[in-house]
Amino acid sequence: MTGTFNKYCAIHRTAALSVAFKLSKNKAQAEDVVQEAMIKIYRAWDRFDPGDGNPTLVAKRWLMHIVHNEFINIHNKKVRDREQVNHVTNMMIGTYVELENGHDPRPAMSEGIGDEVERAFDTLEPELREVARRCDLEGQSYKQIAEEMGTPIGTVTSRLHRARKNLKPLLTRYAKEWYRLSHD
Repeated sequence: MTGTFNKYCAIHRTAALSVAFKLSKNKAQAEDVVQEAMIKIYRAWDRFDPGDGNPTLVAKRWLMHIVHNEFINIHNKKVRDREQVNHVTNMMIGTYVELENGHDPRPAMSEGIGDEVERAFDTLEPELREVARRCDLEGQSYKQIAEEMGTPIGTVTSRLHRARKNLKPLLTRYAKEWYRLSHD
C-alpha cells in the first residue's frame, strides 16, 4: 500500500503545498493543510481506484480536491472560533457595564471576568468609554449618542472606532482563554 501511495500520490506533495499556500497565504497553514490531506488520502488509500484514468493524474486530482476542502474546513473553523471569541469579548464588556451599574452578573460566570474587563475599560479615555458603552452595550444609535453628548456623528463614529480598536487586543487573549476553559 505504501509503495503505490508514494508512487501515485506522495509525489504531488510539492504541488499540493503550492496550491495550499496560494489559498492560505501562510506557509505554516499550507503545510498543515497538506499534511491533513495526505493523512486523509493515506487512510483511504485502500479504496483508491483510478478506473480507466492515469493513476498519477487521478491521485493528483484527488489530493488537490482534498487540499481545497481541508483549507475551507480550517478557514471556517477559524471564522467560528473568531466569532466565539468576539461573542465572549462582547459578553465580558457587557459584564463590565453591569458591574459599573451596580449589578453583579458574575455568579453565572467564573470569578474574575469583571476585573479583567474593568481593567480594559479603565484604559480607555472617558469619552471613548462612554461612546462604546452607549453604542455597543446599550444599543443607542450614533445619532442618539451624538445628540445626548452634544457632538457630531463623525466624532461618535471616530471615538467608537478608537474604543473598539483599543479594547480588542486587551480582551481577545483573555476571551480566548476563558472560552477555551469554559469548553474543555
